[in-house]
Amino acid sequence: MAALVAHPLEMKFMKFPRKIKLWKHQRDALIVVEKYFQKYVSSRAKDKPAALVNIPTGGGKTAVIALISHWHPSLNITLVVAPRTAIRDQLVRELSGQRGFFSRFNIGKEELPRKVIALKSTKGLQKLPDNAIVVSTIQLINDFARTRNEKPQYDLLRRKCSAVIVDEGHYEPAQTWSQAIRGLDKPIALITATPYRNDLKPFHFDDAAIHVSSFQDLADKMILRSVEIVQEPQISARTHSSFVDSVIASFIKYYGAAPTSDRKLIIRCRRRSDIEQIGDLLRANASIKDGVVCLHENFKPSSQRPWELRQPPDPEEANSAAVWVHQHKLLEGVDGPSFRALAFFGVIGSARPLVQQVGRIIRNPNLEVGERALIIDHSNGYISDMWDRFIEYDNAISSTNFQTGIAEVSSAIEKSLPNIFYAGRQFRRRFEVSKQNLQELFESLRLPLRCHLYATQHTSNLIEFSRRFRALLSDDEFPSYELETGESEIVILYEKLQTSPLLERHFYVEKELHALIAIRRGAIVALLDTARSGVDRELMPLAGRPIPRKSMERLIKESSDVRIVDVNVRNASIAPTAVRKRSVAAASLEDIPPTLDEFQFVPSSITAASRLRGRIPNDVEDDDQFTFRSIGFGLGRVTDTSRRKSYDDWKSWAERLIAAALDETRRGSDYLARFAKILDAPPRHTVPRNVLFNFDEAREVFFTADTGEVLDIPDCSVDCTPMGQGEVREIRIDANGIACRGTFFFDPSKQRYELRSDDLSRRYVRDDDGRNADLVELLNSSQSFVVIPETAGIIYTNENFYDPQLGLGNNFDPSSLGISEVISQIAELRECTSEKGARGSATRARWAADSAFDWIDRNIDRILPGADIAVCDDGQRESCDFILSGRRNDRWVVTMVHAKASSPPSVVSASALHEVVAQAQKQLKIIAPFGAERPYQVDLWGGAWVGPSGEGRVARRLRRAIRGQSADRTWKTLSSRIANQSTDREIALVLGAALSPDSLFAQCRRNNPPPPAIHVINLLRTTIAAANSVNARLKIFCG
Repeated sequence: MAALVAHPLEMKFMKFPRKIKLWKHQRDALIVVEKYFQKYVSSRAKDKPAALVNIPTGGGKTAVIALISHWHPSLNITLVVAPRTAIRDQLVRELSGQRGFFSRFNIGKEELPRKVIALKSTKGLQKLPDNAIVVSTIQLINDFARTRNEKPQYDLLRRKCSAVIVDEGHYEPAQTWSQAIRGLDKPIALITATPYRNDLKPFHFDDAAIHVSSFQDLADKMILRSVEIVQEPQISARTHSSFVDSVIASFIKYYGAAPTSDRKLIIRCRRRSDIEQIGDLLRANASIKDGVVCLHENFKPSSQRPWELRQPPDPEEANSAAVWVHQHKLLEGVDGPSFRALAFFGVIGSARPLVQQVGRIIRNPNLEVGERALIIDHSNGYISDMWDRFIEYDNAISSTNFQTGIAEVSSAIEKSLPNIFYAGRQFRRRFEVSKQNLQELFESLRLPLRCHLYATQHTSNLIEFSRRFRALLSDDEFPSYELETGESEIVILYEKLQTSPLLERHFYVEKELHALIAIRRGAIVALLDTARSGVDRELMPLAGRPIPRKSMERLIKESSDVRIVDVNVRNASIAPTAVRKRSVAAASLEDIPPTLDEFQFVPSSITAASRLRGRIPNDVEDDDQFTFRSIGFGLGRVTDTSRRKSYDDWKSWAERLIAAALDETRRGSDYLARFAKILDAPPRHTVPRNVLFNFDEAREVFFTADTGEVLDIPDCSVDCTPMGQGEVREIRIDANGIACRGTFFFDPSKQRYELRSDDLSRRYVRDDDGRNADLVELLNSSQSFVVIPETAGIIYTNENFYDPQLGLGNNFDPSSLGISEVISQIAELRECTSEKGARGSATRARWAADSAFDWIDRNIDRILPGADIAVCDDGQRESCDFILSGRRNDRWVVTMVHAKASSPPSVVSASALHEVVAQAQKQLKIIAPFGAERPYQVDLWGGAWVGPSGEGRVARRLRRAIRGQSADRTWKTLSSRIANQSTDREIALVLGAALSPDSLFAQCRRNNPPPPAIHVINLLRTTIAAANSVNARLKIFCG
C-alpha cells in the first residue's frame, strides 16, 4: 500500500498547511515543478524551456496544480488552461476547495491564499487581483492571440501572469495552441496523463524539469485499480438488444449484482443513435434499479426523455445513475471512484480514447485492497491486446524517451547511411539540406508535369501558406525543409513518415521524399504536392478555390489537331437505377454521336491527345505542345504525360497553363457542350424552397423502432418553411403515420445541404451492419435528395448545383424536351384517387371502380391496341403492375405498365411521380433486348391477385392470355418477343389524380415555377432518357 508523505519538508520554497499529505509520486512531481518555476519565473530569457509532469488519470495530478498555483511564492497570477469547458469548470471547483483534493483534508475556501477566477471572456481580465489563479480554456487564449480585436487583452494577460500551467494538454493538437501559450513568454508546466502523442513536439523541455509516473507503478501501490478484461462473444454485439443482455450478464457474473449508484457501468458507443437505443433497452431491463443516464453533445432538454443530457452530472451525488451511456462525454472532466466497469459498443480505432476511457474506472482513492476495474470486451480480443500493448509502453516510458516518435527513429536510421553510394545506375550523395547545397538540390529535382490551379481572392503572398503547411507537417511528424519561400513562389521538400499499413501491432518505418511547389501569377496559384492530389482541406482558404470550369476548358482548346480520347462523367440523376458514373474512351470522342441521356451527365475529367507535338519547334514554348493532357474539373487538376522535368521546366509549364486559363480568346472543346452544365460555385441564394427525398435505399434496411414496420414515407416532396430571419428552414415529414419535424439548410463550410431531425433519427432503426445506423446520417452522407433553392432555374443533386436547362419560364416548350409527345391526357383518370382501391373493394371479377388498376384493366386496348397478353404482376416482388404484349404495325410490342394515384387529388404530385418513376427505372432490365430477366412472380400468374393491404381478391391475374397457355408458357412467349430485336418496347405510366398536363405546363411558364413542377419536368426528362437506354418508348396516361 502506498504511504502518504507526512509533510514534504523537502519543499524548499513552498509553505502550505501541514495537514495536507501527498503520495510519493505527487511529492516528487511537486519538487520538480517548484524548482522549475523558482528558476524561470524571474528569468528574462526568451523561449524558455517547459516542464513536464506525467501522472496517469486518477493518480492525483490535480494536487500538483493546486499546491503550486496557491503556494508557490514566486507566482502572483497563475494562468491554468484546460482543453474543454468541462475540465475548466471542474478545475475551478477543485482549486477553490468546493470538492476534490482540498476537501479531503477539510481545507475550505477561506484557508486558500489565492482567489480562483474562471476566465470566460475578455471582461474578466480588467479586474484581476494581484494574487490569483485564472482558469481558462486553451481555445479562449488561442482566440486572444489570433484575433486582432482581442490582441490588447492577450498583451494584458502576458503582462499580468507569472506562469502557465497546462492541464491535459494532450487533448488538443499542440500546433493549434502551443504558439499562443509560448507567446505569453512565461514559464510553462504541462501536466498530462498521456505524454505519448506528438502534441509535445512544439515544446522543448528542461531535462531537470521532467517527472514521469507509470500506470503500472501506481496500480502496484493500489493508488489505481488494476484492470481485468473479460471476453464476451463478438456475436453478442451484433444487435443492441443482445449487447445489452451480454454486458449486464457479464457485470452480474463478475460482481455478483447488477450496476448500482455505488458501482457504475460505462458504455461507450460509436454514434448518437446507438446511445438512444441502448439507453432505452437498459431502462427496460429489470436488473437496472438505479437508473440510466445518456450523454451526447446534440441532446436537447426534453420532458419526454429526461435521462438524455448534454452535460454529465456529478457521478458522486447521492442516487446518481447506475449506467452511463455516451460517445465522447466521459473521456474528460468527469471523475469518480464509483465508476467500476466499461464496455464498448463498436470497436474503437485508436489507443488514445481507450486509455482515456479506462482512466474513468481506475480511481482507488481509499487504497482498497484487491480493487479491480472491469472491461467487458466484445472485440474478439482487439481491445484486450491494445491494452496489453499500452501497459508494455507505459512500463518502458521514461523522462528521457517520452518524446521519441517516428521522426526520431527515422533520423537515427538516416545517420547510419553512407555519404555517397551507387544506386539506380548513378552515384548518389545522401540527401541533406543546408545552405551550401540548396542550388544542387534545385538542380537535382525532377518533377511530374502535374499541378492544381486555384483562383485566390487574397492579395497576400504565399509565405503564410508555407508557414501553415509546415505546421501541418509538424503535427504529422514529417520533417520539412524550405528551399524557397517568397511572395510568389515556395518550394518545400518533406519526408512522409508512416508505419507500414501491412502491420497492425508492430511498427516498420516507411519514408518517402515529397515536394510541395507553388507559384503565383496574378490571381492564380499553380500548386504541386507530389504526395497528394490538391491541398489539405485546412489550407484551402489560403490556396483559393479551383479555377472555374470555363477556365479549365481553355486548357484543351477547340482544334482539329486536338482530339478528346477519354471522358469520365457523373450522373446528375439520383434515381436508384441510374448509372452513377460512366467512362468512355475512343480514338476521337467528337466523332461519336451523342447518346440520348448525355444531357444529365457532367464531365468530371477529360483526356485529350494533341497532334501538335513535334510540329512546333522545340525552342518555342506553346501550351498545346503535349502528347496527352488530362484535366480534372472538380479539383482544378492538370496532368501532361511526360518524363519528369527540372524545376525550371515545371515552372515554365505551369506559367503557360495559367496564361492559357486566363486567355478569354481561347475556346474549349465543343465536345463538352453536349453535357449538363454544372455551376462552379453555389448560387447566390442557397436557401432551400423544396426538397425531394429519395428513400429507396433506406426502405431496404430501416424499420420503425417501436413496431418494426417497413419505412413508409408517402410524400417525399417536402416544402421548406422559414424559421425567423436565418437560412435554416423547417420541414415536416409524415413517417409511418407520425409527423416528424426537422430542419434543412445549406452548410457553406461543407458545401452541401444537411438534414437535422431528432424525430426521424429515433423513429427508425437499421437491421443490418451498414455504416450509417441513423436514417438522417444516411440521407446526409449519401445526399439522397434533389433540392430546389431560392435561386431560380437551379437544382441541387449529387452534391452539386446545376442549371438543368429545362427552359422554364414564359417560353417553356415541353416539346423541346420530348415531354408533350409522351403524355396522353384522359379526364376520367382524375377520378382515380386510389392505386388499387380501398380495403375490401375488389371483387372476384375486377378492382374498385375508382382505382388506377381498374382503369388499366378496362383500357388495355387504349394502352396497347390488340394486346393478346395482359398480366397483373403486382405484388411484393413485382416487375411492374401489368405487362401487356401484342402486335402493332406488323411488329411485336411489349409494354410494362406502372400505376400510381394521389389522394387527395393533385395536379402536380412530385412524390407520386418520383415513386412510380423509380419503380419503372428499376425494372427496365425486364424488357432489355439482351438477356431479359424472368420476373420473380411468374409462378403467381396462374392464380388470383390478393391485395397486399386487404383490398380484396381478383380471381385471375392473367387478364388476357393466348388460348391454352399456362403462366410459365405465357412468360416464354413474352421472353421470345423481348429477345426479338425488332420488338417495340414501351414503359407506360398510369397516374390517377396525380398529374394534370395543363396545370404542369402552366406552372412551368411562370417566372418562378413552383418546386413540384420543376421536380416533375426533371423526372420526366430523365425517365425518357432511361427508357431510351433500353431502346424503349415512354408513355404517360394522366388526367
